[in-house]
Amino acid sequence: MSDFAAGVGVELDLGTKMEKLVSAFHEWLRVEQEYQRSGPVPVQLRGNVTCPSSGSAFMDLGGPANGRLWIVRRLIVQGLTWNTTAAGSCNIHVTSLNNQLALGGQDIVDNSTALPNKAFYSGWQVVVVNPQRLMVEIVGGTSAQIYGASGMAQDMPLIGVKVVASE
Repeated sequence: MSDFAAGVGVELDLGTKMEKLVSAFHEWLRVEQEYQRSGPVPVQLRGNVTCPSSGSAFMDLGGPANGRLWIVRRLIVQGLTWNTTAAGSCNIHVTSLNNQLALGGQDIVDNSTALPNKAFYSGWQVVVVNPQRLMVEIVGGTSAQIYGASGMAQDMPLIGVKVVASE
């Protein structure tokens, strides 16, 4: 391959990458303009997990994209259906830890001593900021039983929001 042909290949590759970058920026701009016009975007939260024979079970309900935050407004934790008798309790964690075994009390934002449980939160009560995740921990659940969680969060840009972390 000649130096000229190699240079053209590099140029085409760089051009393709720049087009993807510009496209991603335009998508971000569209979402930001939509937020400015309509306000927060509703996000449906859903997850399920089968309880192990020992220890806790964890459901990862996700987290906001980079530069975004979620304000959690509703969360329901139950057995497979609302009418399913579900043993155990649950803890709700907001964490950036990848290791579920490392989750501790400092990450808990809510808990329930009985299931099913329905929780409604006021604005800014439960906030998830990227790279954090919303996790549901089932404690003392029935082995091999399916537990589910659903809810709603509001997604909004982190721009203009001051986040203060304590140590």
